[in-house]
Amino acid sequence: MDAIFKRLRGRLLRYAAIALTVAGILVIGVGAYRLVAYSVPLANGDYIGAAESGAGDASVALYDAGLQAYREGNLDAAQQLFSASYSKLLADGTLPTAYSKQKLASDCQFYLGNIQAMNKQIEPAIQAYEQSLRLNPDNMDANYNLEMLKKQQQGGGGSGNGGDQGKPGGPPGKGGKTGI
Repeated sequence: MDAIFKRLRGRLLRYAAIALTVAGILVIGVGAYRLVAYSVPLANGDYIGAAESGAGDASVALYDAGLQAYREGNLDAAQQLFSASYSKLLADGTLPTAYSKQKLASDCQFYLGNIQAMNKQIEPAIQAYEQSLRLNPDNMDANYNLEMLKKQQQGGGGSGNGGDQGKPGGPPGKGGKTGI
């Protein structure tokens, strides 16, 4: 009887070792695939390739692509990419609950507001800034830009020149103003 149990235990240990080896190979394989398909293109600036790979978070890759287009002055492409990133974040029909995803969605709306403000689309810009603030009430640049546009709408001035000092068009967290 003991011989049978020893033989079974030996087989079970071999099967467990084989199963662990296969699981390890799969984990390494998936990690290597993600590295090659998502992380390497992302690191090399191929944000669209990373987004299309399906191996990582497409909303982040599309946001990065939008940011690159925005910085290069390609506002039409940036608007499409920020919109696509925002759509990916809302893919299940609800707003994201994780703070990092809410912040990303807020930043997408912030940049969409900047683009619309630069294109003199004041009402859509105001709506984008308001949505940015709903997602991240601490976004002081969105708050500042929103207040500037509202003043501009009321005839109170406001530059609206798309500068980088917290005015419509400036990046979040980089402006010289801290909000109103």
